[in-house]
Amino acid sequence: MIIANADGCAPYEVSRSSVDVVRAEGAYVYDADDRSYLDLSNAFGSIMLGHNDPAVVSAVLATVRSGVPAGASLGLQHRLAERITADLGGDLKVAFFKTGTAATMAAAAAARRATGRRLIVSCGYHGYDPMWEFTPPGRPNEEGVLHVYHLPELLDQALAEHADEVAAVIISPDYIHVSPEYIADLFARCRRAGVVTIADEVKHGYRMRQGASINGAGAQADVYTYAKGISNGWPVSCVAGDERIMEPLAEFVSTLTFEAPGYAAAVATLDRLAELDAQAQLRIDGGRFVDRAAELLRARDLPIELAGTGAAFQFVCAPEVQEVLLEQALAERLILEPSDQQYPSASFRGEVVDDALGRLDRALTAMVAERPDLVGLKLTDLDRINAAFSQMDGLPGRPAGWSLQDCVDYATEQV
Repeated sequence: MIIANADGCAPYEVSRSSVDVVRAEGAYVYDADDRSYLDLSNAFGSIMLGHNDPAVVSAVLATVRSGVPAGASLGLQHRLAERITADLGGDLKVAFFKTGTAATMAAAAAARRATGRRLIVSCGYHGYDPMWEFTPPGRPNEEGVLHVYHLPELLDQALAEHADEVAAVIISPDYIHVSPEYIADLFARCRRAGVVTIADEVKHGYRMRQGASINGAGAQADVYTYAKGISNGWPVSCVAGDERIMEPLAEFVSTLTFEAPGYAAAVATLDRLAELDAQAQLRIDGGRFVDRAAELLRARDLPIELAGTGAAFQFVCAPEVQEVLLEQALAERLILEPSDQQYPSASFRGEVVDDALGRLDRALTAMVAERPDLVGLKLTDLDRINAAFSQMDGLPGRPAGWSLQDCVDYATEQV
């Protein structure tokens, strides 16, 4: 592989060497022999509507064919900004970027300039930049980011020990291993401490509800970030927040900032998500898959569990079991994201769900035939903790019987 950044982090990692995807439609991608692969990865969840959505493609093509250069007109950008702020329910400013990483970095920079402080306290994953490099609890990295791994006690400790240094707390909300109330409590702790809060909604914004996922649990943030989920995979991201905090971002402009196709895709995507009531549909159809898949696993007595909801879920198992699952799923042309959450799109409904269950059923049958030694094994608590940490870059609360120091030691070993 001569593509350096394709090693170990491609959306279709398990199939990269054996499948040449040449086209995609709805919930499926197709190889050169026109064989269909049912896609539950969906480019890490950024394909919210499904591949090659007609409304999005039409909007993008119309924009490209117009020939209007970037920055010549801001009509699309205004329309998108108005939609995002309306869904957040506030008088906010919006700054646009191309990637989720750029958006989270810009949000942190804005908070630093607005507060005159440098330390960023973090829960979760916020992008590939060295700024977000993970370090053991209690030790800020070289970029001034202190990770607390979703643990309320570590968050309280960081806010108390660095009360005069914290520019903001950035939290990536996650709902596969913790409840919305758990996430809302993290934001409430920050509010009580009087610090700026950033909700990194790149993963779950517009997937759980129209707008920010945390608002559904009654939580609010000062700043929100979104990325390609709002544009069905087209390169656009944004930061939305209070004008006082957003003011420094007026200087964050490049030749790509106002490139039109991504904005056309985003406007079309948000319109289509609302038209389909996609979030409710995912709860129903995705939920049906999760419930039935869990039954298939229990029937075979395999050491695999499903965590999460219809909108986002994870196959929880030990790494050696996952390796067999991925191999057999791929043989049935079912694409699963390794060691992470699965993100069905709005195309995942009706007969598509039935097809996915059929492919999983056959994969599990082959798995039992190949590895009968796995039947009857039990998933351990440590397996569950490891799976959660791999998925959310944090701990789903303090595990039973663990001290806070045990949690610190565990997080330190992972990074």
